Amino acid sequence: PHESFMRKGSMLIIKMQISLVEALCGFTRTLETVDHRKLRIGSPRGAVVKPNSWKIVEGEGMPKKNGG
Repeated sequence: PHESFMRKGSMLIIKMQISLVEALCGFTRTLETVDHRKLRIGSPRGAVVKPNSWKIVEGEGMPKKNGG
């Protein structure tokens, strides 16, 4: 098991808490991926993040068989 990420199928999941100000006004965070790359994620100003919401980062996660 990884200390930050959980695996669900080919998805890697990290639980992140953000403040009310971040949820309403936007935020940017830098995460270290399993293969030690830096990945910036966030929410732009004006895009309200609702409680218990998910953010999907296309092209990240576990590799699939046959490169798909």
